[in-house]
Amino acid sequence: MNNAVFAVLLETSRVEVLCDPAAPLAEASSSFAIARLALGSHSEIHWPGTVLIGTRVATVGHSSMTLEQGLFRLDRCVATAEAAIVLMDEAARKIAITPAPVVKRLLSLTRERTSQGVNPR
Repeated sequence: MNNAVFAVLLETSRVEVLCDPAAPLAEASSSFAIARLALGSHSEIHWPGTVLIGTRVATVGHSSMTLEQGLFRLDRCVATAEAAIVLMDEAARKIAITPAPVVKRLLSLTRERTSQGVNPR
């Protein structure tokens, strides 16, 4: 698998954290957008197989956050990523200030890790 597949797998975990339908972080009039993505490939992996993805909120600002991620295969870290995410006002098409309840929830995630098993087919 190449780095493009790594990026897609990591996106899956980011979406799970940020866009949980049971508890969405963004209001319907807002969305999250990647401002910067740094991906480090540490080892190759081969298809087929299952990977584990860990995602955590590293920092929270007034209108942005940083997520840190690790992609693991057979208990070995094969890739890491850092994504700077901004909250966008869909109507104005501008960066929005993150509402206080969302900041509070994001800050609670700085101490938790969210992981999922993904079987890339």
